[in-house]
Amino acid sequence: MKERELIPLTDPSQIPENMTEDEAHQFWSTHEITEEFWEKAEPVPEDELPRTMSREELLGRRRKRWKR
Repeated sequence: MKERELIPLTDPSQIPENMTEDEAHQFWSTHEITEEFWEKAEPVPEDELPRTMSREELLGRRRKRWKR
C-alpha cells in the first residue's frame, strides 16, 4: 500500500479555525507541519497553556483509578 503524500503547511494561518473534532481529524490526517511553519509560529502565551500537574497529583489520580 502506497502512503499518500501529506500537504505541507508553511504558515499557521493555513490551519482552519473552529473545526469540529471530526474535521480536525480529517485535516491532520492529510496535512503536515514544516520547519517553515515553526519558524513563523508565535509562542503560546503562558495564560493560554493548560495547567501542569505535579508528580504527586498525577500519582494520586492513578491510585484513585487502581482502587476502583
